[in-house]
Amino acid sequence: MLHFAPLAVYFGLAIYAATSSVIVLAAEAELPWAWWALLFPLAVAHAASGFLAFWKDVRSHHEPLICGVLSGVTTVLAVAVAAWIAQRIGLWMPRNVAVIVLAAASLASLLGFALAVKRWHGEPDT
Repeated sequence: MLHFAPLAVYFGLAIYAATSSVIVLAAEAELPWAWWALLFPLAVAHAASGFLAFWKDVRSHHEPLICGVLSGVTTVLAVAVAAWIAQRIGLWMPRNVAVIVLAAASLASLLGFALAVKRWHGEPDT
């Protein structure tokens, strides 16, 4: 399970940054759900990475179901906690910075997913 900790921290920071940005951007938008929809690719990358991380440690004939449930629940909880924390902190960044942070977090999620795939294929942990 050691390979899971860096991935969890990495995605936790990416989800928090993206969620903070979405809260800033959705606050003044006509269609706030459109900004919230931009978290979907990040959530998919988080869930897929979690699936691969859990798959490496779970050994039963129910692996796909267990891994899918664990990664899905973890993703929903991560986004919910990040949104709660970000709303408690408030609108602390300008809109243009929020767009940059959201784009950077989305790119970071792709890199995190690539790291999860690399580790899942049996690359040694560094």
